[in-house]
Amino acid sequence: MIRQSVEQNPSPTARARPFIHILRPPYRFVRHTTHAVFRHTPLNFDRAYDVDTENTEADIGIAKVQPREGPQRYAATSPKHFRFAMRHVPSPLDDWNFVDIGSGKGRIVFLAMGYPFRHVRGVEYDRDLHEKAEENLRRFRGPRRAASVSLDCADALSAPLPAGDTIIFFYNSLRGPMLDEFLDRLEASVRADPRRILFFYSNPKENERLARRTSFRTIFQGRSGYDPVAWSNRRLAVYEIQPPGTSASPPSK
Repeated sequence: MIRQSVEQNPSPTARARPFIHILRPPYRFVRHTTHAVFRHTPLNFDRAYDVDTENTEADIGIAKVQPREGPQRYAATSPKHFRFAMRHVPSPLDDWNFVDIGSGKGRIVFLAMGYPFRHVRGVEYDRDLHEKAEENLRRFRGPRRAASVSLDCADALSAPLPAGDTIIFFYNSLRGPMLDEFLDRLEASVRADPRRILFFYSNPKENERLARRTSFRTIFQGRSGYDPVAWSNRRLAVYEIQPPGTSASPPSK
């Protein structure tokens, strides 16, 4: 009976699936065309700041952060998506440390350097990507408003977290049990040293792992606007990790 009911009343996603297959080829054509056009203009991040942070065929499959879960695909974040995310950071920004977990070639680190954070840090497990990020940092011609910056080739599951209020930017670098292990570390850090930690989860494919944790309070869930220059992920979830005994409050609008 349940199966019959589902077949007679398919979900909106199931009803839209045939149209998704029809729209996918023109979507890919427009995406690749606009990306190729903008790649050679000052609107392209790498061209504007003399760095190489875009994902290439050689980068696909490179392990990010930690290899136990298998290699994660390297992907660069849209600057428009990052600027949208930063709107959810409370002022003043110089109260905050910024940590990018799975920093790859360094694009998020370079974008964060344009804000007056106390310290900006990238953590990357893969040695090749880390060395590319170091070279990019030497060449970067963009704004440097952060008080200090560092790039660490380290395992995110053991790398120390900074004292003081901290933003964790996370683009699906860990999956499954490894993600749970990292979230456990964040909760333990707040218990040991009560402070504000904001967790920015870009492309939140395993959001349910955070939703079932009572210490993670939802600040925002939604999407950034389309970026015709970069054409990357738009989904974002922002959480505040609360110390034990903190009463839950409703998400911000």
